[in-house]
Amino acid sequence: MMVSNMAQKLDALTRILEVVSFDAMIVFARTKTMTVELEEKLSARGFSAAAINGDIAQNQRERIINNYKKGKIDILIATDVAARGLDVQRISHVVNYDIPQDAETYVHRIGRTGRAGREGEAILFVSNRERRMLSNIERVTRQKIEPIELPTAKIINAKRIETFKNNIADTINNQSLEVFEKLVTEFQEANPELESIKVAAALAFIAQGKEPLLISDKPQSFGRTQRQGEAKTISIEASPLKDNPQIPMLRYRVDVGNNNSVKPGNILGAVANEADIDSEYIGSIQIFDNFSTVDLPNEMPKEVLDMLQKTVVCGKRLNMSALTDKNNKATIGGSNTEGGDGRKFGRKKFSKDRNRKSGNANRKRQGGGDERNNRRSKKPKFSR
Repeated sequence: MMVSNMAQKLDALTRILEVVSFDAMIVFARTKTMTVELEEKLSARGFSAAAINGDIAQNQRERIINNYKKGKIDILIATDVAARGLDVQRISHVVNYDIPQDAETYVHRIGRTGRAGREGEAILFVSNRERRMLSNIERVTRQKIEPIELPTAKIINAKRIETFKNNIADTINNQSLEVFEKLVTEFQEANPELESIKVAAALAFIAQGKEPLLISDKPQSFGRTQRQGEAKTISIEASPLKDNPQIPMLRYRVDVGNNNSVKPGNILGAVANEADIDSEYIGSIQIFDNFSTVDLPNEMPKEVLDMLQKTVVCGKRLNMSALTDKNNKATIGGSNTEGGDGRKFGRKKFSKDRNRKSGNANRKRQGGGDERNNRRSKKPKFSR
Protein backbone atom coordinates (compact mmCIF):
# COMPACT_ATOMS: atom_id res chain seq x y z
CA MET A 1 0.00 0.00 0.00
CA MET A 2 1.45 3.35 -1.07
CA VAL A 3 1.25 6.19 1.48
CA SER A 4 2.62 9.73 1.38
CA ASN A 5 3.01 10.71 5.04
CA MET A 6 2.53 9.64 8.63
CA ALA A 7 -1.02 11.00 8.91
CA GLN A 8 -2.07 8.96 5.90
CA LYS A 9 -0.44 5.88 7.38
CA LEU A 10 -2.51 6.15 10.55
CA ASP A 11 -5.74 6.85 8.66
CA ALA A 12 -5.09 3.91 6.32
CA LEU A 13 -4.34 1.57 9.22
CA THR A 14 -7.49 2.68 11.03
CA ARG A 15 -9.63 1.97 7.97
CA ILE A 16 -8.13 -1.48 7.60
CA LEU A 17 -8.69 -2.29 11.28
CA GLU A 18 -12.34 -1.27 11.04
CA VAL A 19 -13.13 -3.57 8.13
CA VAL A 20 -10.73 -6.52 8.28
CA SER A 21 -11.71 -9.43 10.51
CA PHE A 22 -8.70 -10.64 12.46
CA ASP A 23 -8.00 -12.75 15.50
CA ALA A 24 -4.76 -11.09 16.60
CA MET A 25 -2.58 -8.60 14.78
CA ILE A 26 1.03 -7.55 15.21
CA VAL A 27 2.10 -4.12 13.89
CA PHE A 28 5.82 -3.56 13.34
CA ALA A 29 7.22 -0.05 13.83
CA ARG A 30 10.82 1.05 13.37
CA THR A 31 11.30 3.04 16.57
CA LYS A 32 10.38 2.78 20.24
CA THR A 33 8.69 6.19 20.07
CA MET A 34 6.47 5.10 17.21
CA THR A 35 5.28 1.99 19.07
CA VAL A 36 4.13 4.16 21.97
CA GLU A 37 2.48 6.72 19.69
CA LEU A 38 0.60 4.02 17.79
CA GLU A 39 -0.60 2.41 21.01
CA GLU A 40 -1.97 5.74 22.23
CA LYS A 41 -3.64 6.64 18.93
CA LEU A 42 -5.19 3.23 18.30
CA SER A 43 -6.40 2.96 21.90
CA ALA A 44 -7.99 6.41 21.56
CA ARG A 45 -9.86 5.07 18.52
CA GLY A 46 -11.32 2.22 20.54
CA PHE A 47 -8.95 -0.60 19.56
CA SER A 48 -7.44 -3.00 22.08
CA ALA A 49 -3.74 -2.30 21.56
CA ALA A 50 -0.48 -2.49 23.53
CA ALA A 51 3.15 -1.76 22.70
CA ILE A 52 6.39 -3.56 23.49
CA ASN A 53 9.87 -2.14 22.91
CA GLY A 54 13.34 -2.16 24.41
CA ASP A 55 12.38 0.35 27.12
CA ILE A 56 9.69 -1.88 28.65
CA ALA A 57 10.64 -3.88 31.74
CA GLN A 58 10.73 -7.65 31.33
CA ASN A 59 7.87 -8.31 33.77
CA GLN A 60 5.69 -5.77 31.97
CA ARG A 61 6.55 -7.33 28.60
CA GLU A 62 5.61 -10.79 29.88
CA ARG A 63 2.30 -9.46 31.21
CA ILE A 64 1.46 -7.83 27.85
CA ILE A 65 2.38 -10.98 25.89
CA ASN A 66 0.33 -13.11 28.26
CA ASN A 67 -2.73 -10.89 27.80
CA TYR A 68 -2.11 -10.95 24.05
CA LYS A 69 -2.10 -14.76 23.99
CA LYS A 70 -5.28 -14.90 26.08
CA GLY A 71 -7.13 -12.51 23.77
CA LYS A 72 -7.31 -9.62 26.22
CA ILE A 73 -5.24 -7.59 23.73
CA ASP A 74 -5.94 -7.81 19.99
CA ILE A 75 -3.21 -5.58 18.50
CA LEU A 76 0.43 -5.73 19.52
CA ILE A 77 2.75 -2.94 18.32
CA ALA A 78 6.41 -3.90 18.45
CA THR A 79 9.91 -3.16 17.23
CA ASP A 80 11.81 -5.99 15.58
CA VAL A 81 14.10 -6.39 18.59
CA ALA A 82 11.23 -6.52 21.09
CA ALA A 83 9.38 -9.13 19.02
CA ARG A 84 12.27 -11.60 18.96
CA GLY A 85 11.22 -15.00 20.25
CA LEU A 86 7.52 -14.09 20.09
CA ASP A 87 5.40 -17.14 19.25
CA VAL A 88 1.65 -16.55 19.40
CA GLN A 89 -0.47 -18.93 17.32
CA ARG A 90 -3.53 -16.67 17.22
CA ILE A 91 -1.73 -14.03 15.11
CA SER A 92 -3.67 -13.82 11.83
CA HIS A 93 -2.32 -10.52 10.45
CA VAL A 94 1.07 -8.84 10.32
CA VAL A 95 1.24 -5.13 9.46
CA ASN A 96 4.56 -3.62 8.42
CA TYR A 97 3.74 -0.07 9.47
CA ASP A 98 7.37 0.86 8.76
CA ILE A 99 9.05 -1.01 5.93
CA PRO A 100 11.89 -3.24 7.21
CA GLN A 101 15.46 -2.27 6.41
CA ASP A 102 16.19 -5.57 4.69
CA ALA A 103 14.35 -8.49 3.13
CA GLU A 104 15.45 -10.95 5.81
CA THR A 105 13.71 -8.90 8.50
CA TYR A 106 10.57 -8.83 6.36
CA VAL A 107 10.61 -12.63 6.09
CA HIS A 108 10.99 -12.95 9.87
CA ARG A 109 8.11 -10.54 10.42
CA ILE A 110 5.57 -12.21 8.16
CA GLY A 111 6.62 -15.64 9.45
CA ARG A 112 4.77 -14.85 12.67
CA THR A 113 1.37 -15.17 10.99
CA GLY A 114 -0.40 -18.28 9.74
CA ARG A 115 1.05 -20.57 12.42
CA ALA A 116 -0.06 -24.18 12.83
CA GLY A 117 -1.36 -24.46 9.29
CA ARG A 118 -3.69 -21.46 9.64
CA GLU A 119 -4.04 -18.82 6.96
CA GLY A 120 -2.49 -15.42 7.57
CA GLU A 121 -2.15 -12.07 5.85
CA ALA A 122 0.66 -9.53 5.73
CA ILE A 123 0.21 -5.83 4.91
CA LEU A 124 3.08 -3.52 4.00
CA PHE A 125 3.01 0.30 4.01
CA VAL A 126 5.39 1.84 1.46
CA SER A 127 6.18 5.48 0.65
CA ASN A 128 7.48 6.68 -2.70
CA ARG A 129 11.05 6.92 -1.48
CA GLU A 130 10.87 3.31 -0.24
CA ARG A 131 10.07 1.79 -3.63
CA ARG A 132 13.62 0.50 -4.01
CA MET A 133 13.36 -1.32 -0.68
CA LEU A 134 10.07 -2.83 -1.83
CA SER A 135 11.71 -4.05 -5.04
CA ASN A 136 14.50 -5.64 -3.02
CA ILE A 137 12.01 -7.49 -0.81
CA GLU A 138 10.17 -8.77 -3.90
CA ARG A 139 13.44 -9.90 -5.47
CA VAL A 140 14.66 -11.78 -2.40
CA THR A 141 11.30 -13.40 -1.61
CA ARG A 142 10.65 -14.06 -5.33
CA GLN A 143 7.09 -12.93 -4.82
CA LYS A 144 5.22 -9.93 -6.15
CA ILE A 145 3.56 -7.90 -3.40
CA GLU A 146 0.19 -6.91 -4.78
CA PRO A 147 -1.25 -3.44 -4.02
CA ILE A 148 -4.51 -3.29 -2.10
CA GLU A 149 -7.33 -0.77 -2.16
CA LEU A 150 -8.31 1.03 1.01
CA PRO A 151 -11.86 0.42 2.24
CA THR A 152 -14.16 3.18 0.99
CA ALA A 153 -16.27 5.37 3.25
CA LYS A 154 -19.34 3.44 2.09
CA ILE A 155 -17.84 0.12 3.22
CA ILE A 156 -16.68 1.56 6.54
CA ASN A 157 -20.04 3.17 7.25
CA ALA A 158 -21.87 -0.10 6.50
CA LYS A 159 -19.54 -1.89 8.92
CA ARG A 160 -20.07 0.75 11.61
CA ILE A 161 -23.86 0.57 11.24
CA GLU A 162 -23.74 -3.22 11.52
CA THR A 163 -21.59 -2.99 14.65
CA PHE A 164 -23.89 -0.34 16.11
CA LYS A 165 -26.95 -2.57 15.68
CA ASN A 166 -25.14 -5.60 17.06
CA ASN A 167 -24.10 -3.62 20.13
CA ILE A 168 -27.74 -2.71 20.78
CA ALA A 169 -28.81 -6.35 20.54
CA ASP A 170 -25.93 -7.55 22.74
CA THR A 171 -26.72 -4.95 25.38
CA ILE A 172 -30.41 -5.88 25.46
CA ASN A 173 -29.61 -9.57 25.75
CA ASN A 174 -26.71 -9.47 28.16
CA GLN A 175 -27.01 -6.40 30.40
CA SER A 176 -29.26 -5.47 33.31
CA LEU A 177 -31.22 -2.40 32.20
CA GLU A 178 -33.78 -1.93 35.00
CA VAL A 179 -32.26 1.30 36.31
CA PHE A 180 -32.08 2.87 32.84
CA GLU A 181 -35.59 1.69 31.94
CA LYS A 182 -36.87 3.44 35.07
CA LEU A 183 -35.03 6.68 34.22
CA VAL A 184 -36.21 6.68 30.61
CA THR A 185 -39.79 6.02 31.72
CA GLU A 186 -39.65 8.94 34.15
CA PHE A 187 -38.22 11.17 31.41
CA GLN A 188 -40.99 10.22 28.95
CA GLU A 189 -43.69 10.79 31.57
CA ALA A 190 -42.25 14.26 32.18
CA ASN A 191 -42.02 14.92 28.41
CA PRO A 192 -45.07 13.22 26.85
CA GLU A 193 -44.73 15.24 23.63
CA LEU A 194 -41.48 13.42 22.77
CA GLU A 195 -41.68 10.18 20.81
CA SER A 196 -39.82 7.14 22.09
CA ILE A 197 -37.70 7.02 18.96
CA LYS A 198 -36.44 10.55 19.67
CA VAL A 199 -35.42 9.59 23.19
CA ALA A 200 -33.65 6.46 21.92
CA ALA A 201 -31.83 8.47 19.24
CA ALA A 202 -30.69 11.03 21.84
CA LEU A 203 -29.32 8.26 24.06
CA ALA A 204 -27.49 6.75 21.08
CA PHE A 205 -26.00 10.16 20.29
CA ILE A 206 -24.76 10.50 23.87
CA ALA A 207 -23.28 7.01 23.81
CA GLN A 208 -21.47 7.69 20.52
CA GLY A 209 -19.64 10.67 22.01
CA LYS A 210 -17.78 13.27 19.96
CA GLU A 211 -16.58 10.81 17.30
CA PRO A 212 -19.05 10.79 14.36
CA LEU A 213 -20.65 7.40 13.67
CA LEU A 214 -20.37 7.82 9.90
CA ILE A 215 -17.42 9.23 7.95
CA SER A 216 -17.59 11.54 4.97
CA ASP A 217 -17.46 10.35 1.37
CA LYS A 218 -15.04 13.20 0.67
CA PRO A 219 -12.17 11.69 -1.34
CA GLN A 220 -8.95 11.22 0.56
CA SER A 221 -5.49 11.13 -0.94
CA PHE A 222 -3.51 8.03 -0.05
CA GLY A 223 -1.60 7.96 -3.31
CA ARG A 224 1.72 9.30 -4.53
CA THR A 225 0.98 13.03 -4.45
CA GLN A 226 -1.19 15.49 -2.61
CA ARG A 227 -3.74 17.48 -4.51
CA GLN A 228 -2.99 21.11 -5.23
CA GLY A 229 -4.53 23.46 -2.73
CA GLU A 230 -4.94 20.70 -0.14
CA ALA A 231 -5.24 21.85 3.47
CA LYS A 232 -2.70 20.58 5.99
CA THR A 233 -2.49 20.96 9.75
CA ILE A 234 0.93 22.25 10.81
CA SER A 235 2.49 21.20 14.10
CA ILE A 236 2.55 24.04 16.64
CA GLU A 237 5.58 22.54 18.41
CA ALA A 238 8.85 24.36 17.70
CA SER A 239 12.03 22.43 16.95
CA PRO A 240 14.99 22.88 19.33
CA LEU A 241 18.04 24.76 18.11
CA LYS A 242 20.81 22.44 16.99
CA ASP A 243 23.60 24.34 18.76
CA ASN A 244 21.55 25.72 21.67
CA PRO A 245 18.98 23.03 22.55
CA GLN A 246 18.60 24.41 26.08
CA ILE A 247 16.82 27.53 24.81
CA PRO A 248 13.01 27.11 24.88
CA MET A 249 11.53 27.84 21.47
CA LEU A 250 8.13 28.98 20.21
CA ARG A 251 6.70 28.60 16.70
CA TYR A 252 5.40 31.81 15.10
CA ARG A 253 3.23 32.36 12.06
CA VAL A 254 3.83 35.11 9.49
CA ASP A 255 1.34 36.08 6.77
CA VAL A 256 3.63 35.62 3.77
CA GLY A 257 4.18 32.40 1.86
CA ASN A 258 4.64 30.85 -1.56
CA ASN A 259 1.78 32.97 -2.87
CA ASN A 260 3.97 36.01 -2.17
CA SER A 261 7.12 34.41 -3.65
CA VAL A 262 8.83 34.65 -0.28
CA LYS A 263 12.09 32.82 0.37
CA PRO A 264 13.52 31.62 3.72
CA GLY A 265 16.26 34.23 3.46
CA ASN A 266 13.66 37.02 3.25
CA ILE A 267 12.12 35.98 6.56
CA LEU A 268 15.49 35.33 8.19
CA GLY A 269 16.82 38.76 7.23
CA ALA A 270 13.69 40.58 8.37
CA VAL A 271 13.62 38.87 11.77
CA ALA A 272 17.37 39.20 12.35
CA ASN A 273 17.42 42.90 11.46
CA GLU A 274 14.20 44.07 13.10
CA ALA A 275 14.57 42.00 16.29
CA ASP A 276 18.36 42.51 16.41
CA ILE A 277 18.89 38.79 16.99
CA ASP A 278 21.78 36.70 15.71
CA SER A 279 20.72 34.21 13.04
CA GLU A 280 22.01 31.27 15.09
CA TYR A 281 19.06 31.82 17.41
CA ILE A 282 16.54 31.70 14.55
CA GLY A 283 15.30 28.15 14.11
CA SER A 284 13.36 26.26 11.46
CA ILE A 285 11.62 28.31 8.75
CA GLN A 286 8.82 26.57 6.87
CA ILE A 287 7.03 28.09 3.88
CA PHE A 288 3.52 27.16 2.76
CA ASP A 289 1.23 28.77 0.19
CA ASN A 290 -0.77 31.03 2.49
CA PHE A 291 1.67 31.60 5.37
CA SER A 292 5.06 30.60 6.80
CA THR A 293 6.38 29.63 10.22
CA VAL A 294 9.57 30.54 12.03
CA ASP A 295 10.85 29.14 15.34
CA LEU A 296 12.23 31.75 17.79
CA PRO A 297 13.24 31.84 21.47
CA ASN A 298 10.00 32.08 23.42
CA GLU A 299 10.74 35.14 25.58
CA MET A 300 10.17 37.67 22.85
CA PRO A 301 9.22 41.04 24.40
CA LYS A 302 5.91 42.51 23.31
CA GLU A 303 7.58 45.55 21.74
CA VAL A 304 9.71 43.30 19.51
CA LEU A 305 6.66 41.28 18.47
CA ASP A 306 4.77 44.51 17.71
CA MET A 307 7.66 45.61 15.51
CA LEU A 308 7.74 42.32 13.64
CA GLN A 309 3.99 42.40 13.11
CA LYS A 310 4.40 45.67 11.18
CA THR A 311 7.47 44.57 9.24
CA VAL A 312 6.87 44.28 5.48
CA VAL A 313 8.35 41.39 3.48
CA CYS A 314 7.67 40.87 -0.23
CA GLY A 315 5.19 43.72 -0.15
CA LYS A 316 3.09 42.36 2.72
CA ARG A 317 3.05 42.85 6.49
CA LEU A 318 4.25 39.84 8.46
CA ASN A 319 1.50 40.12 11.12
CA MET A 320 3.57 37.75 13.25
CA SER A 321 1.71 35.79 15.91
CA ALA A 322 2.15 32.56 17.86
CA LEU A 323 1.10 29.47 15.91
CA THR A 324 -1.85 27.80 17.64
CA ASP A 325 -4.46 25.14 16.89
CA LYS A 326 -6.68 27.96 15.61
CA ASN A 327 -4.35 29.31 12.91
CA ASN A 328 -2.24 26.31 11.83
CA LYS A 329 -4.21 25.19 8.73
CA ALA A 330 -1.93 25.69 5.73
CA THR A 331 -2.59 25.39 2.02
CA ILE A 332 0.07 23.42 0.17
CA GLY A 333 0.70 22.86 -3.48
CA GLY A 334 -1.77 25.43 -4.74
CA SER A 335 0.68 28.00 -6.04
CA ASN A 336 3.19 27.97 -8.84
CA THR A 337 6.56 27.47 -7.22
CA GLU A 338 9.88 27.94 -8.92
CA GLY A 339 12.08 25.18 -10.22
CA GLY A 340 9.49 22.94 -11.85
CA ASP A 341 10.99 19.90 -10.17
CA GLY A 342 7.73 18.75 -8.63
CA ARG A 343 8.69 19.72 -5.06
CA LYS A 344 5.56 21.81 -4.65
CA PHE A 345 4.17 20.18 -1.56
CA GLY A 346 7.17 20.13 0.71
CA ARG A 347 7.99 22.69 3.37
CA LYS A 348 11.17 24.60 2.75
CA LYS A 349 13.42 24.46 5.79
CA PHE A 350 16.12 27.06 6.06
CA SER A 351 19.63 25.84 6.83
CA LYS A 352 21.52 28.73 8.31
CA ASP A 353 24.89 26.96 8.13
CA ARG A 354 24.89 26.77 4.33
CA ASN A 355 23.82 30.36 3.93
CA ARG A 356 26.35 31.67 6.41
CA LYS A 357 29.44 30.06 4.87
CA SER A 358 30.35 33.09 2.82
CA GLY A 359 29.74 35.41 5.77
CA ASN A 360 31.96 33.31 8.01
CA ALA A 361 34.69 33.34 5.38
CA ASN A 362 34.57 37.15 5.20
CA ARG A 363 34.90 37.45 8.96
CA LYS A 364 37.88 35.12 8.95
CA ARG A 365 39.61 37.22 6.30
CA GLN A 366 39.03 40.30 8.41
CA GLY A 367 40.92 38.47 11.15
CA GLY A 368 38.65 39.71 13.92
CA GLY A 369 39.50 37.39 16.78
CA ASP A 370 37.77 39.84 19.11
CA GLU A 371 34.75 39.75 16.86
CA ARG A 372 34.54 35.97 17.17
CA ASN A 373 34.77 36.22 20.96
CA ASN A 374 31.99 38.81 20.96
CA ARG A 375 29.89 36.49 18.81
CA ARG A 376 30.25 33.66 21.28
CA SER A 377 29.04 35.81 24.14
CA LYS A 378 26.17 37.37 22.20
CA LYS A 379 22.73 36.28 23.36
CA PRO A 380 19.34 36.82 21.78
CA LYS A 381 17.48 39.67 23.39
CA PHE A 382 14.68 37.35 24.42
CA SER A 383 16.65 34.24 25.40
CA ARG A 384 16.50 32.79 28.91
